[in-house]
Amino acid sequence: AKASFHLAVALVFCSCSPVIMLFAWAYFAVGGLSFGYLVVFAETRKPDMGGNFWVKALRHIYAGLAIYVLLMTGIVARATSARAPSLAAAAALGALAMGVARFESLVWEALPFEAIAEVDFAEGASAPFSKRAYVQPECVIDHAEEHHEKAPASSGHGYEKRSDGTD
Repeated sequence: AKASFHLAVALVFCSCSPVIMLFAWAYFAVGGLSFGYLVVFAETRKPDMGGNFWVKALRHIYAGLAIYVLLMTGIVARATSARAPSLAAAAALGALAMGVARFESLVWEALPFEAIAEVDFAEGASAPFSKRAYVQPECVIDHAEEHHEKAPASSGHGYEKRSDGTD
């Protein structure tokens, strides 16, 4: 998340001074080498927490966009004596605020119960949720192929009945 914010700051200020891209390149080159080593050789395996980090990175991108809009509004205001161009540039903050509000209204940590129930009813689930298990069709060992027999057609949803009669 910190790297995404550094990238946003570098991209914002490269409009004012392109030399900053040299420093940004050096920062990310060293970071790529060091994190590449750490991930492969020094870090232990951890559970995936990508959702939290992804959301934080997107918030940093929104912050970078806000900085960029403010910077460009200031540059336009300084370049012209008329107020209309700088007000037009500042209007982008309204669109950005609407985007942030829409992003923050998303439920990403957990699905609402209504959405889960809707998916269950759409699949025609008859067994209780705790007794069903998803099995990816590609991972099912087809014993019919071993005996050179034709396998029965699968419904494709992965909830096939086992040979012992349970789901």
